[in-house]
Amino acid sequence: MTRRSILGAGLLFVAACKHPTAARHPGAADPDGAALAEARLTEQRLIAWYDDAIAVTAGQGVVAIAAARATHVAHLSALGGTAPATPMPTPTPVTTLGPSIQSLLESSAASLHDAAVGAVTGANAALLASICAAHTVSARVSAA
Repeated sequence: MTRRSILGAGLLFVAACKHPTAARHPGAADPDGAALAEARLTEQRLIAWYDDAIAVTAGQGVVAIAAARATHVAHLSALGGTAPATPMPTPTPVTTLGPSIQSLLESSAASLHDAAVGAVTGANAALLASICAAHTVSARVSAA
């Protein structure tokens, strides 16, 4: 038996193992539930910001905003949430959008980073880190 085969078998064994708490308590609450709930709220806030932006934007600008909104709808869906239908632009513009999208994205990226680092399960850590990366890139693009 080679060292590689022993290492490979060890990796397969580790990959097949389940978290001991999950094995003992199949109906137990998700240990990352609070972090996932906060991430869902953040995505809902971002979608609401984009909805307001669509309301005050005309022409081709709506297409770009709607595409960015769709990204956050996908994030929310991956987190187990649902988003409202895509709004239609209104002829009467909203007077203010509140904080900039860049500041909202930067803030959410920082929170998502912390949640990903503190996540108990690997799948949740990966999901939160992936959304964090998307928010970081979007914040940098919006700043340009």
